Amino acid sequence: MFKEGLEYFDKNLKNLTIKTENFFKKGYALSKIGKAEEALAEFSKAQEFNQNFIETHFYKGVCYLSLLQFDKAINEFDECIKLNSSYSEAYFNKGICLMKKEKSDEAIYEFEKAIKLKKSSVYYETFGNVLTKLGRVEEAKIQFEKMKKV
Repeated sequence: MFKEGLEYFDKNLKNLTIKTENFFKKGYALSKIGKAEEALAEFSKAQEFNQNFIETHFYKGVCYLSLLQFDKAINEFDECIKLNSSYSEAYFNKGICLMKKEKSDEAIYEFEKAIKLKKSSVYYETFGNVLTKLGRVEEAKIQFEKMKKV
């Protein structure tokens, strides 16, 4: 499905007025088939036309995270948050990056922000796992209980 989409986007990028959305969609399709570096190039092209297209920043962050380039990912998630301070997924993914960088206190802060904005079983489970890893078992149990209620 995504490979066929790439052909469609290539054709339309040549035949139609170049739009941010076309580059974004091509980058998104590339990211979904595991081509993060190629996706980043398409997202960057989209940003040439619109720096404030929030999804481009978000998925660039996701690609950088998959490539273990945590500082670049954090920068992209921060851009999302500047554009929309209620973007829970940006806080959540920033927390993941911070955990990978072993900055657990900062990560916990980001996870708490994400959960405050959106009650998600994935958020609670991940936060519970982080707390367990840090030896904060009782706090983790609370998160796991909250997860069951979502």
